[in-house]
Amino acid sequence: MFLDSPHLNIVSRIFQSGVDLFCFLMGDSVLGALIGDIYLINRNCVLGLGKLIIISTITFTLGLIGFAYSHIVLISVLFIFFTGLGMMIELVGSNTLLQIIVDDNKRAV
Repeated sequence: MFLDSPHLNIVSRIFQSGVDLFCFLMGDSVLGALIGDIYLINRNCVLGLGKLIIISTITFTLGLIGFAYSHIVLISVLFIFFTGLGMMIELVGSNTLLQIIVDDNKRAV
């Protein structure tokens, strides 16, 4: 079952909490990803997307490192938010950039 996952074990061991905090952290990550998607939807052009991918990769990495070393719930919530934000901007931005670079005749039908 999903709620018996090692992630829940880590949350219960480090934060002395249960499913409620685990679900809150998961939702916070999704919120960061949603805000990242909304930001990318509102972009008008792809200029500067490479720089944004680099910044989001750094944001994702620092968010993961910060979350790994944090033992305070509120700080962990912030780190997991920026992890979701950086991950989504990185993945969607990279995919968008690849789709623009590749010729139309080389794409799968």
